[in-house]
Amino acid sequence: MKRNAVIAFVLAFAGGCLASAVYGFLQGAWPFGLIELFWTGDFVDAREAERLGLVNKVLPDAELMPFVRGVAAKIAAAPALSVRFIKRAVQQGMRSDLRSNLDLISSHYAVVTAGADHREAVEAFIAKRKPVFE
Repeated sequence: MKRNAVIAFVLAFAGGCLASAVYGFLQGAWPFGLIELFWTGDFVDAREAERLGLVNKVLPDAELMPFVRGVAAKIAAAPALSVRFIKRAVQQGMRSDLRSNLDLISSHYAVVTAGADHREAVEAFIAKRKPVFE
């Protein structure tokens, strides 16, 4: 997030409800103080958004896009199936119980470790080189 940016949840004033945010709050994923923003629609600055966990990082304007491109490049360089399964596990984890999550993750692990990208990762680690994924 840019250092001079602001953020607000204004759905309460439009007769709406941010269902995913409310669910995340109820699951303990978001700080309790955030409910005040749901109710009031108040704007918070970038530093407060970072403190509340709404954003991961606050950077000066000139550093934001290089940082974002760097993160995107790291994700793009990772095995696509692993990235997809991590995303699915996190999203599913917000909606289900521990037993279901562990079952999902063990299924993902079985699929990922049977693939060519896993073999490449292991071989690259042993050879002390950077892996090249499909």
